[in-house]
Formats: sequence, structure tokens, C-alpha cells
Amino acid sequence: MKILLISLVILIFIIIIIIYLQYKNRDKFFIEILDEIPENSSVLDFGGGNCELKNFLKDRNNVKTIDIKKGCVDSDVYDGYILPYKDKTFDIIVSSFVLHHIPHNIEILKELERVCKNKIIIIEDYPDTFISELISKIHFLFFNQPMSYILNMKHPEEWVKNLNGKTNYKLMKAGSFINPTKHYIIINELTN
Repeated sequence: MKILLISLVILIFIIIIIIYLQYKNRDKFFIEILDEIPENSSVLDFGGGNCELKNFLKDRNNVKTIDIKKGCVDSDVYDGYILPYKDKTFDIIVSSFVLHHIPHNIEILKELERVCKNKIIIIEDYPDTFISELISKIHFLFFNQPMSYILNMKHPEEWVKNLNGKTNYKLMKAGSFINPTKHYIIINELTN
């Protein structure tokens, strides 16, 4: 019995490490959108938290990070509704796994379109199985949000319907060993 308990604790510890490493490796998602971000373009990392995209693009693009909390030294903070930038401030906006945490995400899309000149790149996931729905609900608990926020998760076609401009989407190649939920890239090319 003691060996079984120790084995179980070790297994749980290994699973936690794998989950943590999967969570921290956002670069695999950024690599898939790199071709969509021209060099030397100004980029807003919307909901960028710890400035991971800024660090990824550091020698290539001018990246500004914004979130509802200060996540790194030079990030901006906003009220969750109105971005503190003038119209058409950024060439590209990237929103990576953020919109499903915002109940008023359709209004935020309009705000992103307001401050963007050329292209909005959205990376979102969509749970389409019982297991992926369960994992998504648990995911919200880690962010101190109700499990009902799963209703904020939309199929890519729903995101497309709520965007202006030429919009398409594709399934991402990068995935997660722990989370089988499908990840999508939604590209919204604005028409000026």
C-alpha cells in the first residue's frame, strides 16, 4: 500500500510538471503565426500577461503588451473595456488564448479593430468533446473564473462572423499533450 501511495504521488507530481511545461511553452503557438507578422511592424499583444510574445519577437518587431493587470515591467494596463490607444495605432494585434476569458468579447473585438491598421490575429481553442469541455472548465478555475465562462468559447466560424474585414481561420498544428482541445488561428485582415 505504501509503494502504491508513493507511486501515485510521483505520478501526480510528473503530471503537474508536464502541465506546467506545456503551459509555459507558448512559443510553439507563436511560431505558427510568425509568417503573418511582417518584420518591423508594430504589434499589440492583447492580454499578453507576462510579455511572452514581446520576448519572442524582441529583435524583429516593436511589441506593446496590454492586460488588465501589470504582467511585466513595460506592459500597459487597461480597464477591460477601452484600450488607451488612438485609432489605428498598431499594424498587427495578436490575441492569444484571451478572448474566452472576457464575457463581453464581442465588444472587445470592436475595440481591437479600432486600434488596428492591418491585421488581427486571434489564437483560440474550442472544446468539441466531453474531455476537452471538462479540461476547459477546469482551466477557468485556475483563473478564478466560473466554469460557466466556457460559454465564451466560440467555434472559429463564430469569431469570423463577429469580425469586420477579410477573415479566415485554420486549425493549428501545435497542440498539447495534456489538453486535446483544438486550437485555431483566426486571421482578420482589415480593409481600410
